[in-house]
Amino acid sequence: MPPTFSELLRAVPSFQKLSMTDLPISSAYKVHRLISALQPDLDFFNEQMTKEGINQDELLTQAMDIMAEKIKLPLTADVRLSANDISALLPFFDFEFVE
Repeated sequence: MPPTFSELLRAVPSFQKLSMTDLPISSAYKVHRLISALQPDLDFFNEQMTKEGINQDELLTQAMDIMAEKIKLPLTADVRLSANDISALLPFFDFEFVE
């Protein structure tokens, strides 16, 4: 199921944290591409919220049409994310934990 705008907003701080984390180059590139792909949706949401008569609840529950499947992202033990970060990012990633 595609992520909703609500899930995107919840994940923004976690995306910021993940984007500042040193990752293998292929993983860093995947994160960068996803963040770049999500930015227009975030801009659209912010634009819609400034309009009068917009039902915020409907907009928050609206599914985004940005991706067909989650991105697989291998994480090693040296990557530091909280349980809340992982929960917020789950609509966008399938994490693969590598020891």
